Amino acid sequence: MVERDYLMRMIQQLGAALLRIFKLKELEKYDQALEETSNAFNELLGMSPELLAAFDSATLAQLLGHHEKVKTAAALFREEGELHRRKGEDVKAQACYQRALELYLEAASMQERNDAVCVDAVRITAKLLLAEHITARYAELMQRLEL
Repeated sequence: MVERDYLMRMIQQLGAALLRIFKLKELEKYDQALEETSNAFNELLGMSPELLAAFDSATLAQLLGHHEKVKTAAALFREEGELHRRKGEDVKAQACYQRALELYLEAASMQERNDAVCVDAVRITAKLLLAEHITARYAELMQRLEL
C-alpha cells in the first residue's frame, strides 16, 4: 500500500513537471524548460542530470530500482531531447533520445509482462533516434518486445 501510494504520488509529480515543461516549450522558452527538466530529475529521482550521466543505462536502471522510476527518468530524458532538438542542438538531442530509449527498454525488461506504456514509448522514441545510436544490447531488447 505504501509503495503504491509513493508511486502514484511520483506519477502525479511527473505529470505536473511535464505540464510545466510543455507550457514553457510552447512559449519557446527552451532554456527555462531545460532548467525545469533538471529540477524534475532532482525532485523525482533524487539525482542531478550530471549524476545520472555518470552511469550507463543498465546501471542507472538498477540504481533507480523500480520500473516506474526508470520510466520517469526515460520520460524526462525524452523531453530533454525534444527541447535540445527545438534549440537546434541535434547531438545533445540524439544523446537524450538514446538514453530515453535505453531506459524505456530497461524498464520493460524489469517487468514480468509487457507494459503498454513502455512499448509505445519505445516505438515513439525509436523514431526520433538515428539507428546507429541503438546499441546491440538494446536492439536485442527491442526484438524481444517484437518492435
